[in-house]
Amino acid sequence: MAASHNHLDPYISASSSLHMLDARLKLCALLIFMLSTALLPMGAWAAYILLAAVLISAMLLAHVPFRLLLHRSLAIELPFVLMVLPLLFRSGGVEIVRFQAAGKTLALTDTGLVGFLSILVKTWLSIQAAVLVSAVTRFEDVLVGLRGLGYPKLLNAVLALMWRYAFILAAEARRMLAARTARSGRAPEAGGKGGGALIWRARVTGGMAGSLLLRSLERGERVYQAMKARGYNGETRTLVARQLSAGEKWMIAAMVMIALLLLLAARQIYRG
Repeated sequence: MAASHNHLDPYISASSSLHMLDARLKLCALLIFMLSTALLPMGAWAAYILLAAVLISAMLLAHVPFRLLLHRSLAIELPFVLMVLPLLFRSGGVEIVRFQAAGKTLALTDTGLVGFLSILVKTWLSIQAAVLVSAVTRFEDVLVGLRGLGYPKLLNAVLALMWRYAFILAAEARRMLAARTARSGRAPEAGGKGGGALIWRARVTGGMAGSLLLRSLERGERVYQAMKARGYNGETRTLVARQLSAGEKWMIAAMVMIALLLLLAARQIYRG
């Protein structure tokens, strides 16, 4: 197993059954998983554990570093934790703890705690599923799969260009940082760090940001013209074009049915 050569690319090369699945099948599974997770009622802990078990099993089958996938999802989820913190003080339910902050009284309730934890778990499950799919599917295959599922051609082209230009932007930024380091270096015998004071660094960083924007626009225009010269018309091409097999269609139908049964069971058990 070899990791991707570029830190911007989430794909991890490996030999597993998940890597070999059709991208359309993986995208459908991701959509079904995320929708069923979002529609589960608050506090449906048994359903959350079941979905987590399915997800962890898939992560183990992927033959990719388990810890790396967890680190990626937790890094993405951190902003959501801050966003849902106010839910802890949701009115209603039994009061657990009372706080005094800025002259106001805040009460932590059981309803707010259940809502907070439920949203965190559901968010983590959805993010972790997306991280797993991105780790076992090349972005080019994702584009082809989206087109195969009827995703609009224009939006697909926007995704493709955004992906390609992200690497161009990163490469330009690395070159500019290397140039700044070379121009602000200081000999070891001179002592101290290279560069100037904080104000100087801020001014240089602002100038670099503007220069990076201009250089990226120019570089992106050259890349797009080169793509057009080679016949690019907004369509993602692939050498392999086939219909989903009957077995794959049955797999998608089975996933839909299982998700519906899970939702019905959870709503009956956790009703009210």
